[in-house]
Amino acid sequence: MPAFIANTSVVAALIPAVQPCARENKNAPPSLLMRLSFAAILGGMCTLLGTSTNLVVHGLLLEHGDRGLGLFERSHVAVPTALLGLLFLSFVAPHLIARRVDPIDELEHNPRE
Repeated sequence: MPAFIANTSVVAALIPAVQPCARENKNAPPSLLMRLSFAAILGGMCTLLGTSTNLVVHGLLLEHGDRGLGLFERSHVAVPTALLGLLFLSFVAPHLIARRVDPIDELEHNPRE
């Protein structure tokens, strides 16, 4: 999704789905949210529309008389990089991120505390 929709919007839309998933799997939501954010960045770099940075670079190229970037011009490098990054986020990153307990779960089942 982040390749065709702004990655910030994708992350904002998926936050309500990721937080309960993290709690069900006994993970702290910030660890999954951080990986979601990085995955969105990796997906966004695959096309011209994915990030505002790509659009800014395209505009600067046009201002300086260059031809600009095509929609999928960066894909031949970005897609393999994104796939490697997603593999890293799936298998290596969980071991590098500190295991923290969600502060809500630390309460003794009394949310009013």
